[in-house]
Amino acid sequence: MSDTPRSTPIEARSRQSLYAFLAFLSAAFLTAGPVLMHLHLPLVDLPNHIARHSIATASPGPMDVYYTYQLKLVPNASADLAWIATGGAMDPSRFSQLTMAFYCLAFIGSIMGLSRFLHGHWSPWPAAASLVVFNACFFWGFQNFLVSVPFAILGLILWLWSERLPLTQRLLILSPFVLLLYVMHFFAFATLAVTTFGREIQRIAEAGKDWKSALLQASLLAIPYLIPILWLLSDVLFGPESPAGSKTSFGGLDSRLFVLTSISDGIFQALPVALKLTGWAIALAIVLFALTLLRKTGTALSLSPKMRGPLTALAIAAILSPTWLNGVAFVHVRFAFIAAALLFASTEWRNLPLRKAQILAAAILAILILRGVAFERYATNHTAETLDFIAATESIPAGERLLPVYNHRADGRDFRLWHIAANAVTYHQAFIPTLFQGVHALQVKPQWAKHAIAAGAPAPVQFLDTDAARGLPSMEFVWDWQDKFTYLVMLDSDRSTLAPYDQLEFITLKGRFSLYRINGAT
Repeated sequence: MSDTPRSTPIEARSRQSLYAFLAFLSAAFLTAGPVLMHLHLPLVDLPNHIARHSIATASPGPMDVYYTYQLKLVPNASADLAWIATGGAMDPSRFSQLTMAFYCLAFIGSIMGLSRFLHGHWSPWPAAASLVVFNACFFWGFQNFLVSVPFAILGLILWLWSERLPLTQRLLILSPFVLLLYVMHFFAFATLAVTTFGREIQRIAEAGKDWKSALLQASLLAIPYLIPILWLLSDVLFGPESPAGSKTSFGGLDSRLFVLTSISDGIFQALPVALKLTGWAIALAIVLFALTLLRKTGTALSLSPKMRGPLTALAIAAILSPTWLNGVAFVHVRFAFIAAALLFASTEWRNLPLRKAQILAAAILAILILRGVAFERYATNHTAETLDFIAATESIPAGERLLPVYNHRADGRDFRLWHIAANAVTYHQAFIPTLFQGVHALQVKPQWAKHAIAAGAPAPVQFLDTDAARGLPSMEFVWDWQDKFTYLVMLDSDRSTLAPYDQLEFITLKGRFSLYRINGAT
């Protein structure tokens, strides 16, 4: 018989808390760490957000000729409001870097906090949600949404905690929080709405003969959502039409596959092999973890009873979400990674031997290290190309108009550089046609509307042929490009495709980027 004394429950909990703290530190270091190492991150939309922030606090300035920025409460404003609060006191690129690092830390922390609330103790297991920190929404740079997601999870904690309170107190606490979340981002608000709806449906189903009373209470708990929903309806019915359009589409069967892989992988992006393969492995592992919930004996995950409804509702929402909704793209990837993270928060291992727990922890740590290193290398290469672009375009005088183009290829293009031209706005105060409009506070002035597209990409070089471009309304900003723009930048190293255009005067080549002056432009 061993002489080693058994640990008391208090000692065991203290040890668990220590393991949880170490797990959080490891997860934070391996996700936020690589983000903090690079000012220019390889996240597709992020340069556009940075450029918008630079315009917001640079007035009066050269961009006032082209853009108006009116600070207002819109359901997509979390990072924008935080930027305005800083007064433009730092480099907007640095601000965006810090917001993305905040997302990494707050996302992991909120998941671990939810686990602590559900199970009554700290655990290292929910730190495994860091496996889905680098997801499709992250690689696309959905800044306002990602910053808001941890607050949606905090909202779910608040909702569950408040179940012990009288209805009136719940409404007084929840109503302002729900309204704030709506302003931060609509899809974060939708995340909270879906999960709390699932929770209330669960409570009605479990109420038995008292289901009518539970239904009445659930109906009254919809009150916090009334103001945001009425606000949304007012915008849709009576507000101006969004420049981004109103496209709504469910997508094909392939988009449903993307719902699963998006939790840890990019979409339409040439990510490094290590990020791709580990992303697919993570998605498969999460499916296998979820399947253990069906096991009644042996080593398996057990689900917190409070989370049956919220998890089910969010999983259904992820599967049924359209790819486009009222002009907003990639709607179908917004909920899936959150549902995966909630799985880690909502579960505990049952009958997991110490040896298997150690192997599982080592495997998760190894994957996080591999992904962290791969992302850092990816960001290093992107930073070098961003600096090349900034150097290539530094001779553009402030207030000039720059047209970015790329060589169309049958195998697609590198979406990572889709909005790299926005750096010309941030660092050289040049106009470009592809800054986001509509769901943000930025608008192109009416006289320049045909020089821009509300949510688009650089122009394929073949559309410099005006006859080819005129067949596509989405290419209207390219029509008569010789008159609309004063400079052109080629985003690909092969610039031979520009040889037929005599109006172009070559200025410089830096890395893959070549800059031209457009002679005769007005």
